[in-house]
Amino acid sequence: MITEATGSKNGISWTDIEDDAKSAPGGGAWSALQVKAVIAELDRLVGEKYTGSLGVVSPFRAQANRINDAVRARFSPVVLSHLRFHCDTADGFQGDERDVIILSLVGGASLPRGAEWFLHNSPNRFNVSVSRARHVLHVVGNKSWARSCGIRHISALLDASESAKRPATMRSDLIGPVWEPKFADKLRYDSIPFEQQYPACGRYLDFAVIGERGRLNVEIDGGHHRGADGLRVVDDLHRDRVLIGAGWKVRRFWVYQLREDLPACIDEVERIWKSIV
Repeated sequence: MITEATGSKNGISWTDIEDDAKSAPGGGAWSALQVKAVIAELDRLVGEKYTGSLGVVSPFRAQANRINDAVRARFSPVVLSHLRFHCDTADGFQGDERDVIILSLVGGASLPRGAEWFLHNSPNRFNVSVSRARHVLHVVGNKSWARSCGIRHISALLDASESAKRPATMRSDLIGPVWEPKFADKLRYDSIPFEQQYPACGRYLDFAVIGERGRLNVEIDGGHHRGADGLRVVDDLHRDRVLIGAGWKVRRFWVYQLREDLPACIDEVERIWKSIV
C-alpha cells in the first residue's frame, strides 16, 4: 500500500517534526509537537475550505487520545461533522477510509523500548494505517529517526514520500491557447515565478506557484469546466479536494474573469504568492 500512496490519483507528503517522543502512562508513547502539527494542518484545511473527509491515525492509543482531545477543544462539532473527522489507532480504522489521512508516527530516538518493539512488530497494523487514505496520506513524524530506526516499513514510507515530491515529466503540450499564454505573460511581467502544466498528485496543474511556505495551483477554466446545471464539473471539485489535502492552495478563474479584469486576477495571485514566498 505504501507504493499505492504515490499512484496516479494519490499524494503523499511528510511534515518533519522535532523528536519529542515520550513514554505514556499505561504504555505506548506520545508527542506534543506532533499534536500541535496535526492541529495546524486542520487549521489550514478548514481555512482553505476543504470539503473532503479527514482522519487522523497513530500507532499509539495515547497519541490518538491526545489528538482527539485537542481537535475537539479547537473545532466545533459542526466543522468536525462536515469533515467526517475520525481519529483512532489502526485497529479503530479497520474497514474505514477518509479522503485525507494524517498519520502521526510519534517515533523518535527517545521512543521507549516497548513502543519501538511494537512498531517493529506491527507491519500489518502499519499498512492498515497507510491504506486508510483514499487520496492523500500526510505523515507527521521525525525524518531523521525514520531513516535510522531500522524499521523497514517506516523506511519505505519515508522513501515513498521523498520520491513523490516531484514527478519528472512535464507536459508543455497541455498548455491551453490564448488565455493561458496571456496569463503567463502577465505573471512574468509582474515577476511572479511559476511553472505551467506542473505535475502533482497525478494531475497537471495549469500554473504552479511554489514558495518556501506553501504552494499555489492556479487553474484557468473555459466552458467545458461547467456541467449541464451551469456549475463547476464534479471532477474539478474532486481534483481541488485532493490538492488542498496534499498542501496546495487552489484558485480558479473563469476565462471571462480574465477577459474582463485580468489585473484583478493577477493581483489575487500576487497576494497569495507574497504569503507563501
